[in-house]
Amino acid sequence: YGYHFTKPDISFNVKAYSSGTPTDKQKAGINWAVFYKGKKDKNYKEIGKYPDIGENFDFPFQTQGTFVIEAYGGEKGPYFIKKKSLAAYKIITLASQKIKGISGPFVGTDDRRQYKRVRPDEMVTIKANLLFNQKDLKTALSGKKHMQGVVWEAKAYQIQGKTKIDVPVKIIKDKKNPKQITIAPLEKKAKVIVTATNPDTGAISTMNYSVGNNYVIRIKANKETISVWDGKEQKKERHQVKLEVDKYAIEPARQTEKDAVQWTSFCLGEKPSIDNVIATGHSTVQVLQEEAEMIYEAYGIRPTGGESQSAKKVTGILPKITKAYWADKKGNKIHRSGFEHEVYIHIETEGLTGEKLKLNVWESDKNTADDFVENTGTDIEITSQKGVIHQAYTLPESHYLEQEYFFTIQELPCIVQGTKQDKGCKNQYVLWANHSDKKTHYLYVNKDKKITSLRMYENGDKLHTGIIKYGDCVTVKVETRNYVNETLEFKIYEDINWAWDPEKEETISIPIDSQGKGEAEFMVPTTWES
Repeated sequence: YGYHFTKPDISFNVKAYSSGTPTDKQKAGINWAVFYKGKKDKNYKEIGKYPDIGENFDFPFQTQGTFVIEAYGGEKGPYFIKKKSLAAYKIITLASQKIKGISGPFVGTDDRRQYKRVRPDEMVTIKANLLFNQKDLKTALSGKKHMQGVVWEAKAYQIQGKTKIDVPVKIIKDKKNPKQITIAPLEKKAKVIVTATNPDTGAISTMNYSVGNNYVIRIKANKETISVWDGKEQKKERHQVKLEVDKYAIEPARQTEKDAVQWTSFCLGEKPSIDNVIATGHSTVQVLQEEAEMIYEAYGIRPTGGESQSAKKVTGILPKITKAYWADKKGNKIHRSGFEHEVYIHIETEGLTGEKLKLNVWESDKNTADDFVENTGTDIEITSQKGVIHQAYTLPESHYLEQEYFFTIQELPCIVQGTKQDKGCKNQYVLWANHSDKKTHYLYVNKDKKITSLRMYENGDKLHTGIIKYGDCVTVKVETRNYVNETLEFKIYEDINWAWDPEKEETISIPIDSQGKGEAEFMVPTTWES
């Protein structure tokens, strides 16, 4: 909706009507109005009414500024100023050619993406973003005066101590394309300021970028904790942390830049030493031989120390299991469930990421001592950076008696704190947080079909406790046992108002998922209001 102010042919057309199909007489009786706001005006003012123009209107003005064009029917219009909500209008701007801004630098001649930093040996292109396309504007104006080009200037400098030293800049202009320039490689580190000036108005657009070597912005680690390596046994996955550069200042990084990355390590609170180079290259694998919190940093010239985007803390520990329980999909601890429900085995570990474990599930009739039956196990690889296992498990089909379930780890690769072998389950490992308890966290399951929870929520997870309006939606959430992959129907009633109104009701269907949970939206009908 921007046009050059001398453009003679701007047409407006009626696109839609409020209701029905208008007659030819109604179409011919369409009126138009124009409102104007100049640079110094705060409000629009009406500058023209054009009655009985019809569906098409040719804009008659060639003055710079912002205009509103409205089409209306009847004697009460136009509406834009007195009641905008009733108005059918468009806003346009008439202006002279101007620079909206400059973009770049683009490396070489390909517009891959804009950079904020370029290498000393790279040639860059800077472009001016013009309000109007130069070719289209030249054709439309047929030789009338308009901005023929852009006045470019570029300066570069270095800061040495407190002194600002100029760096020579070579600008290569293109006569066929005056809206862009190319800057030759500076061959040294510098800050660059580029300006583009509108020769008609003197308006200036500016941009800055830096020239320098590539460097590391951010690194990533595949683990937060690793198992301490004793230096004797073969190194395993749990002993190793892989660190790699995740982002460079200039992407994509060259292979030589990746190879030049240096790595160091230091304890939390220590100042890193430039002599302690533990590895070079884009990535490295490290181990720890003692319990410690170690920071690994990637750098180019010298390390900065402390935790940052380019420095990650890794903790070497003796492996442990900190939590193990039955859970729902979101990780919440549960104590009861239903047959054929999908539940989750949730285990939180430290120092075991990368290990493969075999989990087994045991079941027994409740209150029957030591006759647990082992079910088919499942292999788990701990891939989470935080060492968390959250594995889905579908409970068996219905059983006549209430059952209790617990899970074990068949074998462990090393000594793991927070676990204990249990004779009652073939010396497999269970979490033994309290030695006076039974084996571990039990899940109890019976065959009774039951709705365990039915609640209404107003907005998202806000529990409905107040008053809502007719026409508002509530979310009905239900939890069940032994009722998976079916549909429940609920009726919602309006309380009878002093027994004068007829009772009102509506049925909603709630599909139940594999975990025995379901939800559906219900809109309180506006027809219930009386």
